[in-house]
Amino acid sequence: MAVLAIAQAPQMEEQELLAQVRLFPDAGPDVRAIRRSTAGLYYVLSGPGAVVEIYSAGGKRIGQISAAPPDSKEAAGAYGQDLDVDASGRVYIADIAAAAVDIFAADGRETGRIGVAAPTSVAALADGEVAVASVQSNHLVEIFDARGETIRDIGSLVDLADRSRLNRFLNAGRLLADIHGHIYYAFSYVPEPTVRQYDLLGHVSLEFSATAIEYLPRAQAARREIARQDDGAGTPTLKPVIDAFGVDPESNDIWMALGDQLVRFDRDGDRRATYRTYTREGGRVMPVSILVEPDRLVLATNAAGIYAFGRPDHAHQTTPEKQEHQNPAP
Repeated sequence: MAVLAIAQAPQMEEQELLAQVRLFPDAGPDVRAIRRSTAGLYYVLSGPGAVVEIYSAGGKRIGQISAAPPDSKEAAGAYGQDLDVDASGRVYIADIAAAAVDIFAADGRETGRIGVAAPTSVAALADGEVAVASVQSNHLVEIFDARGETIRDIGSLVDLADRSRLNRFLNAGRLLADIHGHIYYAFSYVPEPTVRQYDLLGHVSLEFSATAIEYLPRAQAARREIARQDDGAGTPTLKPVIDAFGVDPESNDIWMALGDQLVRFDRDGDRRATYRTYTREGGRVMPVSILVEPDRLVLATNAAGIYAFGRPDHAHQTTPEKQEHQNPAP
């Protein structure tokens, strides 16, 4: 087992990153996640309810998937937390209100449902397997087979609070999977921004925490709030520490959104750069979902829209004019 924890690093100068173009302007209003299929289609999960809009590579809206009929009682109660798309085009929606992961074929037909109490994130794996994060599980991640049967649990909880309900809430997180068989788990509420990388059997191959000195005041404030709520008995309520993260499928670099700060770590967990992201009009971009593509970053917000940024870690960047030509607005 290879585990690496980042020691405190010197403060890093922030760089400004300006959006090249806004994508899919009709998506929303409450965007929660964005994914891209191997066929080059984009899937945007938004609310209210659990609706997935499908867009072509050129940005044209070509379809929609809903976890329940639009006029049904189920649609009124649906709440999609996350989605993923597998290599065959199947779509998985984690619906916390329905206590299930709904599965749809590439043509939009519902083909199955996995019952999971309070699913918060989902990642499609090979051979029809599905990884699901749930705040009701005794582990971080449950793995289901193609029939919806549990085949293994992975990931131990971090001890952050004495009150069990609060401690389980603090271990909530987001999932991603890559083509190499790794499962990434980003802890949403651990005071020091923390990501684990697992293999498919549940062995930890990497764990790192961002402990640079500029993160210390925020971590200390989070720990004080945890201690305050640990003395109470109410419903846990904390602001996320990690708001979104994405993984580069080629380099395995990890991009992490901490509020309005975007941070890039390499595959060994070393921090490489820190950015503040803005629209072309100067507005702050605070991602809730990050899609890392070979030539750009796609940052989705739940209020301001979805934006494409050039890759600052690449020497040659696509100009805004060329990006707009490649991805015209619908």
